Amino acid sequence: MKTMSILNIIAAFMIIMSTTHLGNGRPVPKSESENHEERIQEKQRRMKEREFAIERSQERLAPLMSYSIEELRMAIAVKVMYRYQDAKVISAERRPKYLGTISNEFDIDSIFNKYGLYGSRYSVDSIWNQFGQYGSEFSLYSPFNEFSINPPIIMKDGEVVGWLTTNKSISDAVDPLWLKFYFTY
Repeated sequence: MKTMSILNIIAAFMIIMSTTHLGNGRPVPKSESENHEERIQEKQRRMKEREFAIERSQERLAPLMSYSIEELRMAIAVKVMYRYQDAKVISAERRPKYLGTISNEFDIDSIFNKYGLYGSRYSVDSIWNQFGQYGSEFSLYSPFNEFSINPPIIMKDGEVVGWLTTNKSISDAVDPLWLKFYFTY
C-alpha cells in the first residue's frame, strides 16, 4: 500500500514536471488558447490605433466625404502615378545596381513588364525572380524580405522617394505588389 502511494506521488510529480517544463528547465510552449488570446489582444490594439487615427483625421478629411469611393480611388491612382511614375529602382548594395523603372507594364525597362529584363521572373536582375538576389524572400537586397534593412531604393529626379519593400518597419516603404496594382492593366 505504501509502495502504491509513493508511486502515485512520483507519477503526480512527473505529470506536474511535464506540464510546467520540458524536463530541461525550459517552459512548455504556450497553449493554442493562450496564443489565440494574444492574437486577439494584438488585433484589438491595432483596432484602437486605427480608430484613434480616424478620429484625428476626421476634421482634416471632412471635405473628401462628398466624393464617391470611385472618385477617391481615382485620386489615389493619380497620386501614386504622380509620385512614382518613371522612378528608378536601385539596389541598396555598396555598389548599387539599376533594377528597372517604375512605369506601366509595356515599358521595356519597367519592373512590371514580365517579358522585360527587369520584370521577368527568370531574370537575374528582376525583383520578381524568387530565387534571385533581388527577389528572394531571404535575400538582404530583396523587397520581399520582410526583415531586410537594405531593400531597393526608389529614386525620382535624383531624390529618394521611398524604399521598395514589404518591411513595414521602414518609413516610406512601398510594397511592390501594392504598386503593381497601379501600373498593370
